Amino acid sequence: MNLLPLAASEPPSPATGWFIAMTFLLIGGINVWGARRHWRQQPNQFDRPRPSWLVFGDAFWHGLGRAYPLAAAMNVLWPVPIGFAFAVGEPGEGTLFWGSLAFSAAAFVLLSLFIATVHLLNTPKWMVAPHRRGEPGAIREWRDTRRERRHASSSEESSHEPTPRA
Repeated sequence: MNLLPLAASEPPSPATGWFIAMTFLLIGGINVWGARRHWRQQPNQFDRPRPSWLVFGDAFWHGLGRAYPLAAAMNVLWPVPIGFAFAVGEPGEGTLFWGSLAFSAAAFVLLSLFIATVHLLNTPKWMVAPHRRGEPGAIREWRDTRRERRHASSSEESSHEPTPRA
């Protein structure tokens, strides 16, 4: 049984579709479980300091924490229907196949937009975990950090200037 066909003209078998659907359902289920813990403010990976390998800074890490529940929903809502479409229908035939693909595409686009707005702006508030609703968005956090650095460097420069003699 060939789970991943190499030829593009060869349609995937129903077994491939079920494999895709069940794999992403398992991965999505684990992520949804983690997002549920995050929403209830139970200890999770975003309570730790930013990992050293993440080069984008603390604002990016905080944004990931805010967008995590939406990303977990995305892991289930767009790949599982694709696998389901290939499992139950022939590619290109029937409304069930095209309906599943249309649902997947719409879920991907909408959730990507919501993830971006929650990450960057922390809106809409009803999509953010209750304990993270008061945080600034990543854009405001980057702007405030930059402003603080600029203010700190200008105050250092002014403190090193020689005092004029009278």
